[in-house]
Amino acid sequence: MAKEKINKDFEGTRKVVQLKIDGEDIIRFGSGEKNETHADIVEDALREFGITDYQREKTDEGYQPSPKGERYEVVGAGFGTKLSSKKITLGGKSRGYCKQISKNEAYQVGKETGTNFLISDFDNLSISYEKK
Repeated sequence: MAKEKINKDFEGTRKVVQLKIDGEDIIRFGSGEKNETHADIVEDALREFGITDYQREKTDEGYQPSPKGERYEVVGAGFGTKLSSKKITLGGKSRGYCKQISKNEAYQVGKETGTNFLISDFDNLSISYEKK
């Protein structure tokens, strides 16, 4: 059975991971559990695709799957907010993987699934104000 490119069965804001698995662009949103990490989402996706043999790395947040393995690569991570069934905003980044949302991968998955991703570049926003 073919796996879905994106899991969109959620409401509100969730952590999100963008992966390349067996050459395919995949987007996975988290479950929304309180202490869920991007690494948890990666592990769930790897299990979903039958990948059980992968390296783990120690980070400040504990152990996590390596960002790149034989059959997969973490290409982006951050947060997503579902606005409608066909419109989702993506932005931010993952501290554990030191990656932000990949615009190219979002565009590719959006094109293939009919989903409109609105990308927010939080890391490059600048705010200025004048004192009055």
